[in-house]
This record gives sequence, C-alpha cells and structure tokens, in this order.
Amino acid sequence: MQQQKDPMGALALQNLQRDRVFGRLPAAEQEALLRRCVDFGMQLAAKVRDCLGVPADEGALEQMLRAEGIVVDRIREDWNLPYLGEYLAAKRQITLYMPRIRAVAAMLETAHPHRLDGHPLSMLCLAHEFFHHEERKERGAVGRVLQLENRLFGIFPCRHTVAEGSEIAAHAFVQAWLDLPFSTYSFAQEIAGMDIRKEDIR
Repeated sequence: MQQQKDPMGALALQNLQRDRVFGRLPAAEQEALLRRCVDFGMQLAAKVRDCLGVPADEGALEQMLRAEGIVVDRIREDWNLPYLGEYLAAKRQITLYMPRIRAVAAMLETAHPHRLDGHPLSMLCLAHEFFHHEERKERGAVGRVLQLENRLFGIFPCRHTVAEGSEIAAHAFVQAWLDLPFSTYSFAQEIAGMDIRKEDIR
C-alpha cells in the first residue's frame, strides 16, 4: 500500500528544521517526528469529534466552546498584533482580533478565490485555538506536542520544546475535526508574510 503523503508537505518540515536541535537530527527521525505531530492533531480531533461532534457552523462551534467553559472574546478594535487570535490558558479564553481577521480573509479571497471553501476565517481561528485548549489538557501546557532530548551546555540532560510542532498539530486538528478539503497550514504561512496596512483594517 502506498504511504499517504503528509498534507503539509515539505513546508512543515522546513519550518521545523529552523529549530537548532531538531535540525541536527537525522532526516528519517525528522520525518517521523513531523508525522507524530500531525498524528497527535488528527487523533485529538477524532477524540473531540467523538465527544462533541462536528459543528455545523461558527455559531454552533462557539456554543460548543462555551459549553466547555471557554470564554470567546472578539476584539473589535485593531490592536496591531501579528496574529489573528490566541488562547489564554489561565483565563480559559479565546481572543479573536476581528479587524485583522476580516482584512486577512479579504486578502486571501482576492489572491485565491474560494480558498476557504466557504468557511469563515474566524471559525477556523476558533477551532485552531480550541486545539490549544485541548492540547493543554493532554500535555499539561500549550506548546509541548514536540519535545526533544537535549543537553544544556552540552552536559546537563534537559527537554527542548519545539513550538512549531504544536502549530503543525493544531492545523492537522482543524482539518480533521472540521473535515476540511484543505490544510490551513499553507495559507497560515502566507498570512505571516502578508503586508497588512492600516487602510486594510476595518
């Protein structure tokens, strides 16, 4: 049987290789660790799907989150932040920065019509941040999907966290849970490189 190609392809691996500890690992081990991150996201999506089902729309998703005790805060003013949303674990809160989300959604639609297949970008952001909530329940903290053995000063054994592994898992989670025909990972990289001007925010 032919092995299924990772939906994020070489891009995710290249981003992981920017980490100095990950970058020193053999190629086969790097690919196995990438697969582990993707599998973690997909398995967590299956678990959430079994417990909560699949939201039909953004309103249903927000209801699910509130039922789980998560506060959803939509900021209506532009705070000039380089991201669209965040999960605040201490407050069990997801914050969405709506002016920036609207600007990015419009730019994506202009560059790639129907890229989101009718899914509101704010819904994808909610699902992405919900992953970090579930990740914290599983791992005890956000960002610990990929941890490597390392030595501090070349002597003392320690754990080295690769934050990008958590982001890769989050994108795999969103695609699997919402049954998307695309991965959000590739256009997340586009968003990071977008020149969002003040006049684009409204």
